Amino acid sequence: MKKVLFFLITSLSLYAAVPTIYMVPPAASAKAAVEGTQDEEKKASTQNNPLSEMAKAATAKEASTKGSTEMMIISPEGRAKDIQAAITFLQQKAPTDKPTIKLTNGKTLTGIVSVDVMPGGTLLIFKIASLKGLKYQIEKIENIDTIIVNET
Repeated sequence: MKKVLFFLITSLSLYAAVPTIYMVPPAASAKAAVEGTQDEEKKASTQNNPLSEMAKAATAKEASTKGSTEMMIISPEGRAKDIQAAITFLQQKAPTDKPTIKLTNGKTLTGIVSVDVMPGGTLLIFKIASLKGLKYQIEKIENIDTIIVNET
């Protein structure tokens, strides 16, 4: 009995001393290391400068909403003046050509003589030459797709 007891006591200590061997896959350990450093950096940046965290969040939101296309926001008045200047430029460079504007709904405005911008900058007044005389057409700037020059 003493031998059995002695054997159990000595063997239990050996079982306790054997370490469990577990290997983490390399990809998992690298990912955990990167996530750990990112978490530490995030905590440090939040404690140091809360505005930088807001800027990062805004940038992330902007990047997620952009997707594959980018969108630039300009003032309506600036866009209207650009369209007016483009038509004036085309009329000066090629007086025999008639500028045509293609609208987003598929219609076209041909034979444009002049363009006036309304004071708010969101509407354009086109003076169009037709067989019945001069016609006026008012269009919102968001309806204008492209400017084309057709020879007559």
